[in-house]
Amino acid sequence: MAIIGSVSLAARRGVIIKDPAALELDAPALTAATVGIAFGQSSEITAEAAGVVILDSSLERVDELLHIGRRMRWIALQSAIGGMGLSMIGMFIAAAGYLPPVAGAITRGH
Repeated sequence: MAIIGSVSLAARRGVIIKDPAALELDAPALTAATVGIAFGQSSEITAEAAGVVILDSSLERVDELLHIGRRMRWIALQSAIGGMGLSMIGMFIAAAGYLPPVAGAITRGH
């Protein structure tokens, strides 16, 4: 969910994510800059190595990309830690005999 939300947010801000792995990079390398005006649009910055196209010549968009990536990684980390914590709590409850194995499997499946 974090990746989908981040790609969507980036698109709304004029940053096209071709490869979601680009959000995991701390500083994408800008390997090519397309300078030109096509159909009245401003120039674009292309981060080919990272799989990102920024539809604006402003470097503020690069900063936004980095911010979105950091936020996505933080949300993913929180989700992983939360899931592990809930699993541990469930194991302790089951070990104490308050949660039968079948009920635990059904509960964990949702």
